[in-house]
Amino acid sequence: ITDVRTGELLAVASLRADSVTHRIVSTSSAIVEPNQPGSTSKLFTVAALLRTGADTTPVSGEGGRWMQPIGHGPPRKIEDVHPLHGMVTLGETVKYSSNIAITKFSRNLTPEQQYEAIRDFGFGTLPGLGFPGEASGKLSLPALWANDVLSQGSLAQGYEWEASAVQLAMGYAAIANHGVLMVPTLLREVRDGRGVVTWRDHPDT
Repeated sequence: ITDVRTGELLAVASLRADSVTHRIVSTSSAIVEPNQPGSTSKLFTVAALLRTGADTTPVSGEGGRWMQPIGHGPPRKIEDVHPLHGMVTLGETVKYSSNIAITKFSRNLTPEQQYEAIRDFGFGTLPGLGFPGEASGKLSLPALWANDVLSQGSLAQGYEWEASAVQLAMGYAAIANHGVLMVPTLLREVRDGRGVVTWRDHPDT
């Protein structure tokens, strides 16, 4: 839980099962363990489309199953959990989390535009908490993508890159904060034994 205006992390909790003892243990995985964000990241490609003024004309939902053409190679099958028929708007793409539609929309961006938009939400860089072991995640430069056609769709769906839960929270907070990405912080202020404030955090972007 974060204050979108200041970047303060008001609450952080994560529970997972220990693979050895099978006990539930508390961890700092929300800060130190990046994972592929999957569908939670679709908004960042949508932001890239809106920021660049790219074409957002509705696309076919293909009835929930689509064979994406890949140049001279075999097509890639993409399926949606919630099949959409007819034309799908950008808003419906997010509402129904359509992998097919977001892949099609991503093709209206250059690889550089898509990469820069995701990066500008703080992904691929350290959040700046100063927490031991905090993860920067992974976001490769377009020149290092295996295949532009495949990678653009994969990144739009939340694959081929990694982010921690804190990074995702701050990315969403930036959208709620009118596009301003704040540096996250765990400390608001420090007080001495008499209760006098000796240090106070100043929100930073």
